[in-house]
Amino acid sequence: MVPKKIYLAIIFQEIKNWNGGFNYYCSLITILKLINFDKNFKYIIFIGKKNTIFLKKKLKINKKYIFSSSVFEKISLLKIISKILELIFKRDVLLDYILKKRGITILSHFFIKINEIKTIPWIPDLQHKYLKNLFSSEEINNRDKIINNYLTSCSDIIVSSKDTKNSIKKFYRIKNNTIHVLNFIPQINFNYIYRSPIIPRKFGIFENYIYVPNQFWAHKNHEIIVKAALELKKKNFFIKFILSGYEKDYRNKNYFNNIKKLITSLDVNNYFEYLGQVSRKDLLNLIYHAQIIINPSKFEGWSTTVEEAKILNKRLLLSNIPVHNEQINENCVLFSTKDEHDLATKIIKTLNQNFPSLDLDYLLKNYLANRKKFAHQYLNILKEVSLK
Repeated sequence: MVPKKIYLAIIFQEIKNWNGGFNYYCSLITILKLINFDKNFKYIIFIGKKNTIFLKKKLKINKKYIFSSSVFEKISLLKIISKILELIFKRDVLLDYILKKRGITILSHFFIKINEIKTIPWIPDLQHKYLKNLFSSEEINNRDKIINNYLTSCSDIIVSSKDTKNSIKKFYRIKNNTIHVLNFIPQINFNYIYRSPIIPRKFGIFENYIYVPNQFWAHKNHEIIVKAALELKKKNFFIKFILSGYEKDYRNKNYFNNIKKLITSLDVNNYFEYLGQVSRKDLLNLIYHAQIIINPSKFEGWSTTVEEAKILNKRLLLSNIPVHNEQINENCVLFSTKDEHDLATKIIKTLNQNFPSLDLDYLLKNYLANRKKFAHQYLNILKEVSLK
């Protein structure tokens, strides 16, 4: 079969307070240059004018692959006009025109009904189906409506894990949809990482530590870490826990303060240090120099920090949830999301084991090889969709 030419479009959306989503799009966009060697493949990234510099300077995307317009910003005059036109004509007239004029054949990780252009939406996870107590009825209905719309209108959908794929089949009516699992490999700038612990020392960290880089959202389950610290205290075992991440959860506005109160009530303040939100460079260095990375989350779509820690050859203690079971490698140990005794025991056991460090150059070589695999996996999905 003669391969079809693919002209791919990705709309880089403004994402606030969801580092995982933002990093996902950065990871996806930066692999496009790895598959641009294919003569049948071209791509363009649509982005708001305000964020164009980020693509050029931070992600090193050539300007010839960028189309910037204020219509892709959350708030702009052109965006308002676009919405008005959409209300009148019942379709996104302006985006339809822009995409067709550029000759786009596939629009990835976005949903819009456009004749002649194949659309592949992305479903990050189905958290609202498993942790319903964290969502209002309106939110649950809206999410269900969006996903049902995808399944009705699109032949192909991308998810990040087998767990999400299985959950879609469990909760929704699948007709002739193909659900593609694309395990993403995060984009990491190895030039950010120092061999010596310069960044931890910048924060006043001069001792061994465990790093918990999760956002302070209710499902992230920081409580188990605090309770495990109390168990360690009872055993006269000390290790510092370094916490970072966004501290506001619109679904549970008291979550961050409740965690602080729990730390105080259990008298384990000396076990914890909160750094606030840290830069990408600081995050990677804090991961690289940590003794252990812990993700205690009750739910994940595909954990970015777990993948980053694996790339940097770190030991991980992960909550025993389906997605973490997909992500584990030989350096990962699972623990119960409700058993602080289990977690404390595994912290002590892990820290008492010898663990060889690997040179950054070796890690970089493996990382680049895995990024290429990620790129080829994505290209194969696009080729399959283009032939339909």
